[in-house]
Amino acid sequence: MGITKFRHSLSSGIFLKTILLGIAAIFVVGCFSMFGGQWFGSKGGKSSSGYAVKVNGESIPLEYFNNRLQSESERIEKEQDSSPMASQIAGITADLLNRTIMLTALRQAAEDKGIRVGRGDINEAIDKGVEQTMSEMRLKMAAGIESFKKKKPSKSEVDRELEVRLQQAYEDRSLTLASYEEKLRSSMDREEVKNSLIIQKLRETLERSARGMSDRELIDNYREVSASRILIEARIGPKGQAEHQANDILKQLKSGADFTRLARERSDDPMTKKAGGAFPAPLTRGLAQAFGLDPALVKAIFVLRPGQISDVIRTRDGYEIVKVTAEKSSLPKDFQAKKRQYMNDALQGKRMQIVREFETNTLKSAKVEIGPPELEGYWAMQQAGMAASSGGQEAYKKAIARAAALFEKAIQENPNDAAAIYSLSQAYLTLSKPENALRLLEIKLNNPDAPSVETADLRMLLGDLYIGNKDSKRALDQYVLASQVGIAIDSIHQLLVPRFKDVGRKDLAAKEQEYVDMAKAQAGGGSTVPAGSPAGAPGR
Repeated sequence: MGITKFRHSLSSGIFLKTILLGIAAIFVVGCFSMFGGQWFGSKGGKSSSGYAVKVNGESIPLEYFNNRLQSESERIEKEQDSSPMASQIAGITADLLNRTIMLTALRQAAEDKGIRVGRGDINEAIDKGVEQTMSEMRLKMAAGIESFKKKKPSKSEVDRELEVRLQQAYEDRSLTLASYEEKLRSSMDREEVKNSLIIQKLRETLERSARGMSDRELIDNYREVSASRILIEARIGPKGQAEHQANDILKQLKSGADFTRLARERSDDPMTKKAGGAFPAPLTRGLAQAFGLDPALVKAIFVLRPGQISDVIRTRDGYEIVKVTAEKSSLPKDFQAKKRQYMNDALQGKRMQIVREFETNTLKSAKVEIGPPELEGYWAMQQAGMAASSGGQEAYKKAIARAAALFEKAIQENPNDAAAIYSLSQAYLTLSKPENALRLLEIKLNNPDAPSVETADLRMLLGDLYIGNKDSKRALDQYVLASQVGIAIDSIHQLLVPRFKDVGRKDLAAKEQEYVDMAKAQAGGGSTVPAGSPAGAPGR
């Protein structure tokens, strides 16, 4: 294959898209990975459009937040050759908000500890980011050349072709690799790099605080404990009532009452209540921490021996009592031979746990104020997730209900906010109100007198709701529309395959599968362009 033909194939195929995506995103992703995340705040920043969020009184301007959101949306659009779907926008908005809050709070905590970085640190970090980006782009270009020419290209050939690609992308024949590297350097926000480095230094400081570990402590890490809990949620009832109830239960237990019976009768933990308070599987320290159990609870569990019961423990969920029922050692057979390796692994886990606990406590103590109602809704969903992971079902339901109310308000202000519509539909479904979700989507998608919103995932969700109502005909119509709207989105066609089968249209399912298979072949380096029409294409 001649080089002219090779360039033509690049300009029309999936490979050029990959390279252009690298131009737009590799550097940002590389820096995010290197620094542990970017900071989205603006110290004392002001904006005519208000703030997105305040963290301990420090504002992150809404305009700045929206610019970041727009960049993420453009990245997705380039990846899939189609505008982001409602669920994708909802996901990146929630993720961006959560990272903004966490990273701003961590940066503040680092500064409170006197952690600083200098100009030289910033320059070095930017240079490393540029070097990493160029290296990854060269690797992608080399792989592309090799796949077409069937032989490994030289470094000069890779650089020459990469330079041509960049000149075409920027419509600048004078652009060189060296000048492009300068473009990358100048595109970086030095304030963001600085704050990212501050957070990185904070994490390194926290990791160094982990003291050594004795052989006894290491062996204890392999101790498996079967335990049971009784939880009295502090969120329920008047102040002081939960603590009083827990103390009353402890008194009964010390008088010989059966732990299993009291757990079934009085515990507020839905995950263990029916099992008499028993955790579903034995716990090691690592598992208990990975499951997100409160550190105070974990500490109490691993102090106890079989048959022993703790005192009342104050945790983030309320007041708890635990009992250890059995224990055994899961020490590896090669423990003695590889003790040093196991020690290093355990120390690394300990360091990570210190960082996680610091992050959790920092976020928990931060004063967070959210600006627009849709962002409040995403934050409420985040709070609901945290409540669910810790077993706080009452708080979980309240947070979901609050999120639903906030998304309703957001949609009143902006009727075409597809992400808020999707998020509200999901909140309704979580609250066991599918009829509300159905009515909302019908109004937004099928009402000619209302503002129109059109995304493939909303169409598919409406189809799923019709299936729930045993209305296969309407569901089929929505699935076909989803295929049409999401014509360039491979994941939509993949999700539609079982749905068309469910409504008895195996022929349409086969068309969707053919399209998915061809798209996979093309993405894998094949030269075939998907020729099969998906179910939503003309001619169904």
